[in-house]
Amino acid sequence: MSDMVLISTLADGMLSAALLVLWLVQREERHALYWGLGQLSLGILTVIWYWQQQGVVAPWIPWSLRVSLSLGLLFYIQGTLYATGRWMSWRTVRWSFVALLAFFAIGAQLIPGTIQLVAVLMLASCLLWAGYQLARGPGTYRVVGAMLAIRGLLNLAFAFRLQDPDILPALYGVAFAVKTASMLGLLYVVQHEARQRFPNAMRFLAEGIWVHDRQGRILFANPACASFFGYDSVACFENRRVQDFMPFITQEVMSRHYLRLSSQTEQFPLRFEHICRNRHGHTISFEALVSPYWQGGQLFFLSQLRNIEERKRQEQLLQLAANADDVTELASRYALNEQLRTLLHHDAEPVACALIFMDLDHFKRINDSLGHMLGDQLLHAVAERLRQLVTPSICVARFGGDEFVVMLTDTSAERAREEGLMLAGQIHEAFRRPFSLGAMEVVVTISTGMAVYPTQAQDADMLLRYADSAMYAAKRAGRNQHCLFDASLAHAVQDSLSIDMALRQALDSNEFSLVYQPIIDVWSGQWCKVEALVRWHSPSLGFVSPDRFIPVAEESGLIVPLGLWILREACRQLGVWQRGADATLAQVRMSVNVAAWQLADSNFIRDVEQALQDAGIAASSLELELTERTLIEEDPVISASLEALRQMGVKLALDDFGTGYSSLNYLSRFRLDTLKIDRSFIIELETNQRCRDLTRHIIGMGRTLGLVLVAEGVETRAQADLLTQFGCEQLQGYLFSRPLAAAELVRQLELSDG
Repeated sequence: MSDMVLISTLADGMLSAALLVLWLVQREERHALYWGLGQLSLGILTVIWYWQQQGVVAPWIPWSLRVSLSLGLLFYIQGTLYATGRWMSWRTVRWSFVALLAFFAIGAQLIPGTIQLVAVLMLASCLLWAGYQLARGPGTYRVVGAMLAIRGLLNLAFAFRLQDPDILPALYGVAFAVKTASMLGLLYVVQHEARQRFPNAMRFLAEGIWVHDRQGRILFANPACASFFGYDSVACFENRRVQDFMPFITQEVMSRHYLRLSSQTEQFPLRFEHICRNRHGHTISFEALVSPYWQGGQLFFLSQLRNIEERKRQEQLLQLAANADDVTELASRYALNEQLRTLLHHDAEPVACALIFMDLDHFKRINDSLGHMLGDQLLHAVAERLRQLVTPSICVARFGGDEFVVMLTDTSAERAREEGLMLAGQIHEAFRRPFSLGAMEVVVTISTGMAVYPTQAQDADMLLRYADSAMYAAKRAGRNQHCLFDASLAHAVQDSLSIDMALRQALDSNEFSLVYQPIIDVWSGQWCKVEALVRWHSPSLGFVSPDRFIPVAEESGLIVPLGLWILREACRQLGVWQRGADATLAQVRMSVNVAAWQLADSNFIRDVEQALQDAGIAASSLELELTERTLIEEDPVISASLEALRQMGVKLALDDFGTGYSSLNYLSRFRLDTLKIDRSFIIELETNQRCRDLTRHIIGMGRTLGLVLVAEGVETRAQADLLTQFGCEQLQGYLFSRPLAAAELVRQLELSDG
């Protein structure tokens, strides 16, 4: 009997150790840990029980029996639950352990004769329950479950034959054999589950997975991988190599990748894009994500094969969308930039390039009046006409909005320049013909600018910027013009960049100030208005004239916050004068220049109301000066703003009349109050009969329309007398006063009154 106990104990120890080692290797197999600890506890229980049967008496024996039995029961239960996808929380385990110890301790006091029988029955019930739970599982689990159930039945037999010494040795031998078989079965189940966990997980993935060794022998592949290559079953991979499916994966490539997989510094997964053919000969674009996979101390390739046909198709569509403009079907801005950079940075041979930058004149008016659909039709028609003027090898692109670019290349900068000038002339000639938009014909002019690489610009960005600047110079020259970039424009571009950068800091730094120039009433000789003029003293640029910074502010949009500051400051100053003691200044009207950007701003009307309210002055005390260019755009938003200003009582003046379009149509349509004759007419008034006649007619026309006439730039008494003779009512110029700061203006008025 003692030999059998010794052998059983050794077997328990070895099998428990095997389960624990298996858990150490495969940490996710926690049921191996619990079963190992459970069997170890029961083995210890057997040894202590045997000592007790041999007459060993010690105070720790009863408690050791209770602890080892309680642990054995709980670990077996926890291991079985974990194997079937459930488990007890550790809090439940702890309280169950305490409850079992208490049960056995109390039972030993109350029923000392039968507590041993109860303990064996509990162990038998635990094994029977574990066997039943495992027997409900698949395959090998059923066999192991049956073995555990037999162990439970044998323990029941022990419980009822404990006092029968004749049958006990035989029963013990059978129990030992069954126990050993069940423990080996548990070992097998855990190992088998560990081996199958990876294939089971991979089998249901939607993307192809295969595992192969460094020679390319395929050890595992999931059904998605078979479908990837056009097969119905994974049987197609039996005794096959990777090279059979991907001939481009040579042994040399495999060895190189193997070294990368074994590297400690490599970032995984490794990514590769390839093209292969499936079983049916169809080409497949795919991405392979390769990671190291260790099994049994050996390194394998684990590859995830991802079909990227759809992604490639989407990328091609995105590339096409990026390279082609959807309205005109010309090259897009992105495509133009890429072609320019590729061409100009190509080192194979020298290249020259002439870039023509084009902008449709007054396209916004057409778009607003005819609608965006006809506007898009016009853009498409413009693109088609440009295409007809060039050969297919010449790049024509829509740069954005109503802007177009043509790129001409040659090996000679001079030839590129000449071809560009010739093409620009052809473009302007082609735009003399109207565009047919359904039943409607529209005449559109175009402003063009050109720059040449490498004689003028040294890179793609500079070439685009210079051509754009030349185009805007053509706009400023009256539109429907062509301008070739030159050194003066280069200086202007650099100056504009410097001013633009400094402007952004100027408002926050309080670098602006206002000066005021009086406007004289001819009949009374008194001041009737003052015009607010902005001045800028920059710490970095010094004094910057308005002719330099106002156009830059308008192009950048900074004219809106700058104009708002001018409006508020002018109104504030007029409020101070009206509350002062001087009667003349208290009755003058403040004239402030506003730009189209401001009138188009949705907050402008509210800003004017707020400025008047803050200054405490009436709307009729404010006159806003507009340019002809603002009115000729016929922007509906601007028109609405002008009407709102009139409703408020603000006066409206047209500045610099005669320098632009000088249309009687908008003089009457916008119901202006004042017409300011440009200084260019006044300068030659004494010497040029034509200027005198034009000025007389302008004044007569304005008076007929009920407008107040103001002559700007009056510098001599002879000019003032002629203008008075022609019927001009108000005069402004250095003859009366230079623009002065507010304090100096007050002093001058006091001196003149004195």
